[in-house]
Amino acid sequence: LENYMEDKYDSNALALAMSHLSQVRGVLQMLHLFGAAYLAKEMQLSASALLSADLENPQEAADPLLDALILLPDYIEKLETSEAEDLPILLLKNINNLRHSRGDAPIEEADLVLADLVQNMVAQRITDIDTHKLQALARQIRPKLQKGLLKWISGSDTPNGVQILGEIFGDLVPYVKGVPLLHGVFKGAQAITVGILDGSIQEEPQIKVLIGRIDKTIKELSEHGLQAAIKVVLPEHLQDILRLVAKAQTDNQLITEVKTDYGLDNIFSNDAKPDDDERFLLTPNANAISGVRAAAIMDQQLLGDFLNLH
Repeated sequence: LENYMEDKYDSNALALAMSHLSQVRGVLQMLHLFGAAYLAKEMQLSASALLSADLENPQEAADPLLDALILLPDYIEKLETSEAEDLPILLLKNINNLRHSRGDAPIEEADLVLADLVQNMVAQRITDIDTHKLQALARQIRPKLQKGLLKWISGSDTPNGVQILGEIFGDLVPYVKGVPLLHGVFKGAQAITVGILDGSIQEEPQIKVLIGRIDKTIKELSEHGLQAAIKVVLPEHLQDILRLVAKAQTDNQLITEVKTDYGLDNIFSNDAKPDDDERFLLTPNANAISGVRAAAIMDQQLLGDFLNLH
């Protein structure tokens, strides 16, 4: 990357950098190091933006890329040598610096994990579904769903309306175990209703919009069957659901179960200051500062050693 900047933006040097970053990202994804993999992805995007020559100020985009290049190998090495936990939130500042340099909007910490999690669920095959029973159940419960929605949205009997919705989502959960995306949506929605009732999830307009989308899914399920329902469920819907559940502070059994099922316990930051382990992960060592900036991308052997190590 330094050769690219010093040699009048040599595109060959940058293309080599992108190739190496692609290899690193693939390894990190296989190891389920979501935070590090997301940083590598953003580094690839920044390198691609530089290569396209669409940026007004290439130096502004190259600087955060160089910073990330120092951080990433050192971060991975410390994860291995110290047996520390991969904490995506610690990389969020660097990720958003890369995005800002390209003119992209910043992301939240949950996006680092939820995006990969949900995409993996979408890719899973549908198994063991009695589509006829599922469609019949959807037809049977939809009038009750409408009743619950009316009570909740109108405010005429919010607790009872939310309870009805939770019961309906709970009824659907065992019928869609073979459809990971729908299973996550219905079980997560049931957890949201529990959170609303115990006060751990605040009622907000976005939640009503989200439940409205689930109502549309159940409508499609009742009228046109499973495949039609799957088409109207977007991965973003499940991301929104899991984000709400992840933020809920409660000991409720269902919410705790959903958090455990989807690994939601540590994906959000809090106001606490970084502990010693976190500071250790983020502090570049002397070797990284002196060596990585000059050679990490251009030296294929260095990246080869890095890949072999992990």
